[in-house]
Amino acid sequence: MTAAEHVLRPDDAVVAELAPVLVAFRSHYPSASDRTIHQAYALAQRKHLGQFRKTGEPFITHPLAVTQILAEYGLDADTLGAALLH
Repeated sequence: MTAAEHVLRPDDAVVAELAPVLVAFRSHYPSASDRTIHQAYALAQRKHLGQFRKTGEPFITHPLAVTQILAEYGLDADTLGAALLH
C-alpha cells in the first residue's frame, strides 16, 4: 500500500487537509503509527472550530502549515502532534 493509499482510504476519517502531512510523514516513517497525528489534529480542529485568522482563514491553517513543514523535514509523530497543538 502506498502512502497516498493509506492516507486516503475511505474508511479513514481523515480530512483532505491532513493528507499532505501524512504523506510526508509516511515517506520518512513508512511503518510508524500515525495515531498521534490523527488525535492531535482532531483535538486541534475541535478546539479551534469557529476561530479565524485576520485573513478570514480558519485558525487551523497555521498549525497545519507548520506541521506540514516539519513533516517534510522528517520529524516524528510526537513532534508533529505537538506542532498541530501549538
